[in-house]
Amino acid sequence: MKESTIGLIIQNISKLAITILFFYLFGFETEILAYAFVLSFAIASIFLILKVMNEIKRINKNFENVKYEKATKKEYWQFTKEIIPFGMVVTLISYFWVLITYSDRILLGYLLPQEIASAEVGVYSIALGMGTILIAFTISIRTIFFPVISELLGKKETEKMKKTAMTSTKWILMAIIPITLLFCIFSEELLGIIYGKEYQTGWLALVLLTLGLFLKSAGTVPSMIIVTYKKLDIEFKIAGSAAIMNIILNILLIPQYGINGAAFSSLIAFAISSILFFHYSGKILELKFPIEVYKSIIAGIIAFGIILLLKSQILLSIMQITTIQIGAEEGGIIEESIIKIATLVILGILFLVCSIIYLAVLILLKAFGKEELSVLEAGLRKVGIPEKYRNLAKDILEAKYLDRVYLKKQK
Repeated sequence: MKESTIGLIIQNISKLAITILFFYLFGFETEILAYAFVLSFAIASIFLILKVMNEIKRINKNFENVKYEKATKKEYWQFTKEIIPFGMVVTLISYFWVLITYSDRILLGYLLPQEIASAEVGVYSIALGMGTILIAFTISIRTIFFPVISELLGKKETEKMKKTAMTSTKWILMAIIPITLLFCIFSEELLGIIYGKEYQTGWLALVLLTLGLFLKSAGTVPSMIIVTYKKLDIEFKIAGSAAIMNIILNILLIPQYGINGAAFSSLIAFAISSILFFHYSGKILELKFPIEVYKSIIAGIIAFGIILLLKSQILLSIMQITTIQIGAEEGGIIEESIIKIATLVILGILFLVCSIIYLAVLILLKAFGKEELSVLEAGLRKVGIPEKYRNLAKDILEAKYLDRVYLKKQK
């Protein structure tokens, strides 16, 4: 499970990185998207093959001196009857989710006029590629918590399982909201900075896809609970319904609204699937999320308003910081290298601004619970941070300074 998840993260990140690199080197061509797609799977496959080979060596070494009885044909058949239907359902569910992200591009090429179809598919693919960065954050947290939730179910420790589910949901929200803010508020600027002005037309599609993937990520824990309880029939129905709805909406909206219609279709499909995941998982486990989870969302909304109000000033300040006057002639290698470095600096600053503002609002709302504080303390202790600074970090996140200021004013 862990290695498979890491492989998926590698595939998504390498696809985006290769696409950006090839666009810089060869310019925009539709074929480049295909090359990046194939190469990203090749890189992920190499990683997974190496992992499998290491695991086989480890298993062989562990069982060198172990004596065991061979399974009978009846036992093999019983195992096969259980595993094959399970595998087929899981495969179909995976195909449904893949269908949601790929059917829109296929239908864009089919339903739009030929003279604009290739360009629109290219812009949409770029927007979708950026949006899927959200999934990488979610998958990382899922990798941590899914085995824990499965183990707690096996031990029938339901209350601990609920607590773990709520904690993982909060962590997912805290991890993806800053990047969601970045893509939603600075979508046009990001597309222009990374790919050029001709791709800025995809800003609304990027916003819609980001919101859709945010909702899909928010429904990660409920979907984990459904899988843990082996309610694959429920996930099959949800994924199938979302895929069919996405295709129908694409057919209705793409001819009139183009890539924005395709992005809106994905948003609706992801939103409804997440709502259904929350509904059915709530019936299974009766989850009641603590106030801190809602504070994470409220903090995101407040941070969105603050950043939106300061957007012009933020962009102006960043451009002043990253503007470098050089003597190289236009289009020279030195100038292009500096522009690329400046681009990375701008992206880093924008993400940092979104993260800091969101973190500040979280602190003001006192959204950090005991779990986050204990994990932070353990992490700081592990890297050798002195106790004085560990306590300072905890005080900041608990907003104790604000409490002291408030008490002084009361006196």
